[in-house]
Amino acid sequence: MANAGCTFLLGNFYDSQQASLEIFFLFHPWLYLFLIPAVGMRLWAEERRTGTGELLLTFPVRLTTTVFAKFFAAWLFIGISLLLTFPMILTVNYLGSPDNGPIITGYLGSFLMAGSYLAIASFTSALTKNQVISFILSVNICLVLVL
Repeated sequence: MANAGCTFLLGNFYDSQQASLEIFFLFHPWLYLFLIPAVGMRLWAEERRTGTGELLLTFPVRLTTTVFAKFFAAWLFIGISLLLTFPMILTVNYLGSPDNGPIITGYLGSFLMAGSYLAIASFTSALTKNQVISFILSVNICLVLVL
C-alpha cells in the first residue's frame, strides 16, 4: 500500500505519460529502508530475550540450518509481498507497450535488495536482545547503503 501510494500520489505515475515502472522502483530503496528492518528485527532478538534460543539449539538441527531457515522464511514473506504488486505490470501493459525486460529486472533487483537488507537486519537482530535497537541499527546501516 505504501509503495502504491508513493507511486501514484508522490511519483505522479499517470502524469508522466510513459509506460514504465521507473517511478515504482524509484521508491523501493526508501520504503525497504523501514519495512525490511521491521520484518527482520524479531528474527533473533526475540529468541534471546525470551530465552527460547537455548531451546532452539537443543533440537537435532544444525545452527546453520536454523539461520538459513529463518532468513529464507522472512525473505519468502517479503517476496510474496513483492509479488502482490504484480497488478502494476498489468496496469502498465494495459496503458502502453513497455519493455518488459527492465520491469522483470527491476523486480529481481528489488527482491535481491530486500535480501541484502534482510541479512543486515538479521545480523543486527543477532547482536542485540532488544528489537527496537535492532531496528534502529538496521535502518542506519541500510541508510548508508541507500545514500
